[in-house]
Amino acid sequence: MRIGMFTASQWGADEGPKTVLASLRQQVRTARDNGFSSLLLGQHVVSGPMGMFQTIPLMGQLADDAAGMQIGPGVLLLSMMNPLLAAEEAATIDWLCDGNYVLAAGLGYREEEFQAMGVDIGNRVGRLTDGLELIKRLWTEDVVNHEGRYFKLTDARPGVRPKQQPRPPIWLGGDVEPAVRRAARLADAWLAAPTTAFDVVTSFIAAFREERDSLGL
Repeated sequence: MRIGMFTASQWGADEGPKTVLASLRQQVRTARDNGFSSLLLGQHVVSGPMGMFQTIPLMGQLADDAAGMQIGPGVLLLSMMNPLLAAEEAATIDWLCDGNYVLAAGLGYREEEFQAMGVDIGNRVGRLTDGLELIKRLWTEDVVNHEGRYFKLTDARPGVRPKQQPRPPIWLGGDVEPAVRRAARLADAWLAAPTTAFDVVTSFIAAFREERDSLGL
């Protein structure tokens, strides 16, 4: 069994970024030194009044502290993001952590985040699906021409590709069966929500395996 660490890196009014960052770095080093295998960092925007570091630059800061651990967002709010930027940021982190990056992504659920990012929450599934296809191609192809419903690229040449070949692993989160089956189709693993009951997890694992088997994966 492998045990990993998850943190949302949030702080309240009685704390501050400097203190939280120092504490977080110490936690990560302690986890690493005691055999924890992975580090996942949550992501939100407009999280006030709670403070919260943004995930991608934070991973860059923690890459050395987490040396040898698998590291990634948990989860990246991909449905409201530009997949080209997400792909190149992920590839950069993969080099900073010596090929130990994992892209764990999800749909997102907070209306205020979608509104702030200028994205219709009703398009989140389509944007996630289109974005993941594009990210895979940007990680594995020298020149990308993509004509999706939400994203289009012409003769795009990625500035950085991941260290891992052919690409880093992709995990998809979700706490309903359609999301689990989507993870089976589009990703390498399903990332369970921490609040999901054990009996529900068992049924979702069965659904994941059923979907994979039906596709010959």
